[in-house]
Amino acid sequence: MTIGNSEAIALAVEEGLGVGFISRIVVTHLVPDRVATLQIRGVELTRDIYIGQHTRRPATTAQSAFWDFVLSLEKPITNGQAVTPLMLP
Repeated sequence: MTIGNSEAIALAVEEGLGVGFISRIVVTHLVPDRVATLQIRGVELTRDIYIGQHTRRPATTAQSAFWDFVLSLEKPITNGQAVTPLMLP
């Protein structure tokens, strides 16, 4: 079975339909104490997350505050990689 939505995967695992790979955040917020989390020796799963900013539209106050917050983080990603702003034309 292939399910592309993290929440649907978590709920399917909770219902006993199999196993899945989802982020710890989804487990914590959606199915805490109802599914088991396991570490697999020698396997480290990561994913890249991108944020972008439109250069032709002025940012709202909230967007500017969020962007400033993200760029101010010393280690914004758990593996210590720096944030690279993505500017859209």
